[in-house]
Amino acid sequence: MNLEGVGDEVRCRAFPVTLAGPAIRWFNDLPQGSIYNFSDISRAFLAQFTTRIAKAKHPINLLGVTQRQGEPTRRYLDRFNDECLEIDGLTDSVASLCLTNGLLNENFRKHLTTKPVWTMHEIQTVAKEYINDEEVSRVVAANKRQSGYNQARQPGNGERAKEKARDEASNKAPRPFPRVGKFTNYTPLTLPIVEVYQQIAEKGILPKPRPLKDRTGGNKNLYCDYHKGYGHQTQDCFDLKDALEQAIREGKLAAFSHLIREPRRRYRDQDEEGKTRSAKRRQEPEDRDHGLTVINVVTAKNAAPKSRSAHKKDAKVLTISSPPAQGSKKPPSISFGPEDQWFSDAPENPPMVITARVGTGLVKRILVDTGADSNIMFRNVFDALGLKDADLMTHQHGVIGLGDHFIKPDGVISLPISVGQTQGRRSAMAEFVILRDSTAYNIILGRKTINDFEAIINTKLLVMKFVTDDGSIGTIRGDLETAVACDNASLSLRKKSKEASDVFLADLDARVEDKPRPEPEGDLEKFRIGDEEEKFTFVNKSLPQELKESLIEMIRANRDLFAWTPADMPGIDPKVISHHLAVKAEARPVAQRRRKMSAERAEEVAKQTANLLEAGFIREVDYSTWLSNVVLVRKHNGKWRMCVDYSDLNKACPKDCFPLPNIDALVDAAAGYRYLSFMDAYSGYNQIPMHRPDEDKTAFITPGGTFCYKVMPFGLKNAGATYQRLMNRIFHDLIGKTVEVYVDDILAKTTRPDDLLSDLASVFASLRQHGMRLNPLKCAFAMEAGKFLGFMITQRGVEANPEKCQTPACEEAFQHFKEILAAPPVLGKPKDGEPLYLYLAITSEALAAVLVREDGRTQQPVYFISRALQGAELRYSKLEKLALALLTSSRRLKQYFQSHQVFVRTDQGIRQVLQKPDLAGRMMTWSIELSQYDIRYEPWQAIKAQAMADFLVEVTGDASEEGGTRWKLHVDGASNQTFGGAGIILESPIGVVYEQSIRFEFPISNNQAEYEALIGGLTLAAEVGARRIEICSDSQVVTSQVNGSYQAKDSLLQKYLEKVKSLSQKFEEVTVHHVPRERNTRADLLSKLASTKPGEGNRSLLQGLTREPAITLHMTSLGSSWLDPITDFLEHGKLPSDQKDATKLRREAAKYAVIQGQLFRKGLNQPLLKCLHPDQTDYVLREVHEGCCGHHIGGKALARKLLRAGYYWPSMMADSKEFVKKCVKCQQNANFARAPASELSC
Repeated sequence: MNLEGVGDEVRCRAFPVTLAGPAIRWFNDLPQGSIYNFSDISRAFLAQFTTRIAKAKHPINLLGVTQRQGEPTRRYLDRFNDECLEIDGLTDSVASLCLTNGLLNENFRKHLTTKPVWTMHEIQTVAKEYINDEEVSRVVAANKRQSGYNQARQPGNGERAKEKARDEASNKAPRPFPRVGKFTNYTPLTLPIVEVYQQIAEKGILPKPRPLKDRTGGNKNLYCDYHKGYGHQTQDCFDLKDALEQAIREGKLAAFSHLIREPRRRYRDQDEEGKTRSAKRRQEPEDRDHGLTVINVVTAKNAAPKSRSAHKKDAKVLTISSPPAQGSKKPPSISFGPEDQWFSDAPENPPMVITARVGTGLVKRILVDTGADSNIMFRNVFDALGLKDADLMTHQHGVIGLGDHFIKPDGVISLPISVGQTQGRRSAMAEFVILRDSTAYNIILGRKTINDFEAIINTKLLVMKFVTDDGSIGTIRGDLETAVACDNASLSLRKKSKEASDVFLADLDARVEDKPRPEPEGDLEKFRIGDEEEKFTFVNKSLPQELKESLIEMIRANRDLFAWTPADMPGIDPKVISHHLAVKAEARPVAQRRRKMSAERAEEVAKQTANLLEAGFIREVDYSTWLSNVVLVRKHNGKWRMCVDYSDLNKACPKDCFPLPNIDALVDAAAGYRYLSFMDAYSGYNQIPMHRPDEDKTAFITPGGTFCYKVMPFGLKNAGATYQRLMNRIFHDLIGKTVEVYVDDILAKTTRPDDLLSDLASVFASLRQHGMRLNPLKCAFAMEAGKFLGFMITQRGVEANPEKCQTPACEEAFQHFKEILAAPPVLGKPKDGEPLYLYLAITSEALAAVLVREDGRTQQPVYFISRALQGAELRYSKLEKLALALLTSSRRLKQYFQSHQVFVRTDQGIRQVLQKPDLAGRMMTWSIELSQYDIRYEPWQAIKAQAMADFLVEVTGDASEEGGTRWKLHVDGASNQTFGGAGIILESPIGVVYEQSIRFEFPISNNQAEYEALIGGLTLAAEVGARRIEICSDSQVVTSQVNGSYQAKDSLLQKYLEKVKSLSQKFEEVTVHHVPRERNTRADLLSKLASTKPGEGNRSLLQGLTREPAITLHMTSLGSSWLDPITDFLEHGKLPSDQKDATKLRREAAKYAVIQGQLFRKGLNQPLLKCLHPDQTDYVLREVHEGCCGHHIGGKALARKLLRAGYYWPSMMADSKEFVKKCVKCQQNANFARAPASELSC
């Protein structure tokens, strides 16, 4: 009744009009004066008729909806669907499992078991095919019965004769085949009728069937094994069914008792009326028990009488609410006796382990645990049953695992469970908590389900007895062998879990250590608050004794607010707060490629990942569109901190604008209080759960698998804002009064000692209400001063932080520095024979140098020079400017360079560049001019002289390479039909760029050119002294082979790959990246320039020419020769011990240069000449003298041609003459001017 805008008087008068039957009688019997307004009549009506309001049914009722014997599948599905409509919160998994449990159609049932979860729409679609087959079979069977019936009612003369003949022969022949449809009820079989017939067909038990030609149409698609003919299928043959039933009743199948489901048949021959009366008598007591709240048997109305086994199959005992009322049938008694002893020797106290059917699977290793409150199903079983996370319901409470550590469940699911065999089975719906933990068992069965089964367990006999669905006593024995194995495995797992549970905050807290943490000042007193010595926290030692005792007592009373391990941390309820990832809709997921790491780091990652898994902070994930890499960072204490690179994910998330507190305001608000209590949350970020749909986005890859965070991790963009939002919510009524909070730092402040306990009590109450836990090792209560957010907070206010004040040692160092700056430099005079050291400095407009001498650990300047750059010098590269500074110093300080050995100390690769033979003209001239002096090169060992005044010309920020910086190397190769080229760009950390273009004077493939460019770049980087290199190449093949993604199958490329790895060992770190061609444009242009024509006129470019590949398939080692002393001196500075030989070698070595490990001879008016080993000269002489372009010239001409070809060795003139003398063709065909006279022949 809905009357809007009217008063109670109208409502009360209109209310009786809507009533009828018992309701109107109740209304008429209301006492006068009991109703004053419409609210009174509403309450009275609801109190009277609330029990008659239809209530939603529990899903357990579906177990009683089973297909009756002979009931069509279509009708059963309609009835099942009607029952589903009356159940609230029904999931597809429960519905499909209950439907499968109640089906009698074997083919349909087998099809449903192929998939664990079906939706009701899918089931209806699949059921159409089976329903059609079933209805067609029924029509065919009905036609058969009708045909047989007509033949029996209207026999002809011939038929009467046949029947008479059969009657006369009845004493001689076996009993004739019974007529069709003879039996009303049939004995249930354990196997389909087709399989039963196949087992007994050859035994001669069944009589021969009647022919089919007179009774069927002979459909060739249907074949009957019994009749050996066409027209119907074997499973639809009623003649076979009648023959089997007749053989069973005559006892002919005694040897095949395993095929008969119910051997007792004493009620089979009773007539249908007697059975019906018996069934009614059994149901009459239930109709009289109006107070009974337990439904013992659920059967179908108007169903045909069934055998006892059929009744057992349909019976479902379901407990609805309360225990049976007075007068209910007592459950059967359960007892154990000597007959239950089934094993003789067993280990001491084995657990009760059974096997049961759960859902659609048969699950072994089920522990029956009367000490467990809930049923536990572990994740591996959940996945094996084919269940999905969508079927789970939320479970708000935690579980203590086998190792006494806290486990957060994945959820809860309701599934049917059955124990016992077919004749003694008990089924029920059970609720399982899904856990991710390592145990020896698949399922732990708790008290709730054991009580639902009405089971009693004898742990000594390993026997469990229970009340079956038909009211009898069922027995199930434990699996002794499996129980022993599980028990032993559980002991080892408990030990391992106990060790892993001892994971403290220091192992899991990934907060940055350099952030200023709250630090109490003063004497601390440690006191125990737990049941172990290791469970303690701190209090102010100078606190008054009475106040200290009260405070310690209150903290111990609240010890549940402290956590020592993640097991003690329940976590924040997701209803309070969870971290959401507001990923932009247009953002595309990024899956980072897995980065390689050393074995040591991989082991550390595996260890920390195991700790996070044990703590329940992460879980394994199979598929994720977002994927990040882990990064290990070395802590100050030498340990590793594992972080996750969420840079790509953070870019896709907008910034959370939730404001963080102002630090200055917090410090001002915390100063001036009597007592300060410093508190820190235990792994604070990890107490906040991730929003479940966003967990997969936090996935990260490790060598051991892919995982994602279940709690809020460190490194996410808005994690700090989420945590601050939580703290504001927890202390919303205390912030600014007795509490100050900045992210995870909590400071409780108290003005008067009398308010200390009450202020802390309010803080503890707020923490307990929201499930937050504190780290006792970082808490200090009732302190008088301390550092908060980097400031010293005391009762007097904000004081100076001693750590930021200047110490006496700092003051002394500062005074010494001022003395050095104030003292003017004094030039010194070098001593004869002592080495001098030259420091260089350049800017964009000037250059400078200082020559110093060293006396012990002190340096004294000898001379300064500087000058401005002019004209074209301003356009020199940095490397050319340094070379010009060295040349200018040698010219201005020539007397020192001639009489002393000069060490040039610089951080640049001047020596390698000046010794390269393929430089431009002026660099070659400078190199030859500087070769007359004894100049050595050293890296910087100290910056004493470099810090002098004349070196202030250096550009600010042009610092030397630091250990953590990298050189960038861009390489590219190009090739055509006849030549190839390589482009190399090497950039130092301070911006000095080396560009090199190499031309290959030999046919080369594209991949080979890319490898040649990479080898050339590594060689150049080694020459300039680089230690850490980042290589960029646009060749997918080369970068993938070097990184190990591709396999080098070509023998030549394998040699190149070995060469690259050999060169990479000279560096501390080498990383190779594949970049698009547009990001490698400059190197690509250099390679194409080198492959098309030689470079001319470019004086700032290193140009090279290579006539032989760096790798050949046949390489031979050469012995010692005249090349070795010169090469050792140029590369390593080695000199002979004899002074005269050393001077001669030094003078001779100025004419040579080493390029990529090859010795060349230099000259002022000739190109570089390749120096040959004695083992190589014979091949070169033969090729030039008599090769394809050879003309068998004389010795001197051959030597000059070798020089023009670019080869040199000291004895080449003598070797050429000797080679010509030994040439057979030259001796046979040469003109001999001094030959003796001889007669001419006609």
